[in-house]
Amino acid sequence: MDSQILLVQERLKNDLALGESHFREFKSALHGPDRKGRRKVSDVAKDIGETLVAFANADGGTLIVGAEDDGTISGLSPYAEDDIAVLRNAPKSHVHPDTPLSGVRTHLVPIGDETVLVFSVQKGTQYTHLTSDGRCLQRRNTDTVPVASEQIWFERREQLSREYDQQWVDGATVSDLDLDLLNRVTETVSPGLSQEKCLQFLGLAEFDQESLRLRLAALLLFASNIGKWHPRSDIRLLQVAGSKLLTGSDYNVIRDETPPPGNVLELLSEGWEHVRQFLGRKRLVDGTFQLQLPYPEDACREAFVNAVAHRDYSIEGRSIEIMAFSDRLEIRNPGRLLSTVDLSELRAGEGVHDSRNTYIARVLKELGYMREIGEGIRRISTLLNGHELVPPEINSVDHSFLMSFSKRSIFTTEDLTWLDTFRECDLSREEKLVVLLGRGGNLISYSQISETLGIVNYEEYRPIIRMLQNKGLLFYHVNKGAARSTARQQGIANREVPRIAIRTPDSAQRDRIARRHRMGTKYEFTILRPDGRLERTVVGRNGHAHVLLATQHGRDGHFTDEGEYRRAIERATAENERIRT
Repeated sequence: MDSQILLVQERLKNDLALGESHFREFKSALHGPDRKGRRKVSDVAKDIGETLVAFANADGGTLIVGAEDDGTISGLSPYAEDDIAVLRNAPKSHVHPDTPLSGVRTHLVPIGDETVLVFSVQKGTQYTHLTSDGRCLQRRNTDTVPVASEQIWFERREQLSREYDQQWVDGATVSDLDLDLLNRVTETVSPGLSQEKCLQFLGLAEFDQESLRLRLAALLLFASNIGKWHPRSDIRLLQVAGSKLLTGSDYNVIRDETPPPGNVLELLSEGWEHVRQFLGRKRLVDGTFQLQLPYPEDACREAFVNAVAHRDYSIEGRSIEIMAFSDRLEIRNPGRLLSTVDLSELRAGEGVHDSRNTYIARVLKELGYMREIGEGIRRISTLLNGHELVPPEINSVDHSFLMSFSKRSIFTTEDLTWLDTFRECDLSREEKLVVLLGRGGNLISYSQISETLGIVNYEEYRPIIRMLQNKGLLFYHVNKGAARSTARQQGIANREVPRIAIRTPDSAQRDRIARRHRMGTKYEFTILRPDGRLERTVVGRNGHAHVLLATQHGRDGHFTDEGEYRRAIERATAENERIRT
């Protein structure tokens, strides 16, 4: 017993020398400027309860009662034995009975001429602890602060989820793995190494003194019987009639499928094929039936890979859920977003470099299945945008991470009404965006086109302008000279001067007829040559055909090869005769 007291005394001196911290708190039992008056026992007991609750809700710690903030010993001499007994009982009397502290150690330690009470408590894992009056407190640096009990639960839940795939599994051996699958991965990741060395290279195993120990990540990735190691490594597929999931007698799920469970790599192969078949519909395309998904397939696959890679596997009672509504697709995986990842940054398309399942993520990156989570979401947005769909909605709710694809177009109803005017022009997405800028007769600047398309280099968006010109939809309302003059007058760059206009197909046709009348042109036509350049033929009222070659700069030029020119004339003359007859 004496040796135990000596050990506690040594620790006490060390704590006093180190001072207050995240793990240590000193509480005086006296009050007044000269620290001679005795504090009420009930007040000191309340302080003890609050401090121990705060420590247990953080990382554990030590409380010394009878010491000043600077480590000076003021002691407990004014207190009788009954008072000391009340203080020693404070970890029970001043903590809520539904959230009791466990493993509290209490020592009455003599030090010099005084005596102090030393309490130590471990980090709580079973409860979010409350004081006797129902308050939730937590230690933050050297302060005891009120917090929401849900926040503490979330922090503990997150730490558990981060450590889940890292833990060593007793009794698991290489024979529990799918050796054919492991061999294929070994040949891809570390050709020439044995399977055991590949597992070590990936951080999934290590040799102890006698055998190879496996992390849980190795089993989640390669287990031949995943059900032995995880009860819900699977996906659930639901098709809902309508845009809202109903319950009871109104339950509106018309398909509910759960493919066979599998390890992570099996989910990403066989599991994904189940998802494709569930979401897709076979349609006749060019004489053959092809499976088509209602959303870009690469976007769906990217979202599915993210769900499998980043789900919280420590939540063992839930599966990944994929729900197909009439107006959207939802992919919901267990586990909220990590606290280190900002939801607004994800929505803004910023890259995020943090993974819950460190070892699983490394293997999937080595195999080329996944990117960083932020990069995957950015790619999904790009794919959806390429199909004129709005970006995915992402959220972290109900201890789940939710990604939703909508069938809504990036264009508004008003946009679509205007674009319907150009329906026969076969506009690309980029051409549509430029056409929308000129709605209502608005003049467009190069800067507006660049900003709208997200392309800085003029050489990259010039082909889009040229194509709209060739279709007769885009023309320069303000010439270069006038634009430069305006730029000088307003003190702006030339590219910021609005000078481009858009006209509808009907207006373009009327302009062509008027131009032909002015030029005495009977008709004209343009063909695309095999070399990718445009060949324009103008047939005059006298029936003579004039063939011009559009150069790479878009201006009319001349043929340098006489034979090529004659062949062009023959084609134009034949076309002239065909049209005439």
